[in-house]
Amino acid sequence: MHRFLIIMFLVILSIIFTNSAFAQLEKRVSSEEDWRQVFHLVSQLESSGSLVAIGDLDKEDMSYGYVQIRQDYLTDALVWASENKDNTYASGLLILNESLGGKSENILGTHIMVSYYIFRCYMNRWASKGKLGHVPTVEDIIRIHNGGGPKYGHSEWVVKTQPHIDKAWALVLGKT
Repeated sequence: MHRFLIIMFLVILSIIFTNSAFAQLEKRVSSEEDWRQVFHLVSQLESSGSLVAIGDLDKEDMSYGYVQIRQDYLTDALVWASENKDNTYASGLLILNESLGGKSENILGTHIMVSYYIFRCYMNRWASKGKLGHVPTVEDIIRIHNGGGPKYGHSEWVVKTQPHIDKAWALVLGKT
């Protein structure tokens, strides 16, 4: 009987832990704190938190920095920023871009906030309630960051981004 109770207790803990992890990926992202947490989760997925990481060395369009930003990602963020200059992140990114020169490789070694401004402008363009039809979830943001906003929701895009979601689950569950 004692062994049964211990096993049941562990099963219940596992269910509670899994449900709380599920809630983390399905959580709607609306507050500034939520956005910062997702940004740091993305950094762990992309660069293990390194400011000087260079990814996809085998590709012509490499990715750079804390959240592995590619040139097309930066360009999309800058387009949104130039159309929304009254937004704090947009105006900040436009100022920061003077030192970046519009080139993603110039992100290397910069302050985390440079990547955050780019991330927020890109997400404001592609992960908005207007684009998605709902307040974005952590999973939406991870998929959009990894697979590209313009392709959001296409079946091949979902398949392509699934390994990133699996990696996020492993991080959330503490299995990495």
